[in-house]
Amino acid sequence: MLGFLSIGMDSGLISHGWRLMSGKDGPWLAPPSKARVDRDGNKLTSADGKPIFDNLVEFRSKAIADRFREQVLNAIRRDCPNLLDGA
Repeated sequence: MLGFLSIGMDSGLISHGWRLMSGKDGPWLAPPSKARVDRDGNKLTSADGKPIFDNLVEFRSKAIADRFREQVLNAIRRDCPNLLDGA
């Protein structure tokens, strides 16, 4: 993980809790999420024991998500040119 982002949109909406990640295919964005819990507040896990998270933001289509991701990554490259070096 490279860091956390708050992303402001032209509409005035500001979305907090995005994670800027780096992987074998380069940088990517993980949307804000929260741990899934049972009615007693205990975190739920999958069959392999990993915590289950629910995304708080979802896109209507993959094309929209891809366009959003590219716009954010381009803004990062423009405003913080060294941040993604080696990512």
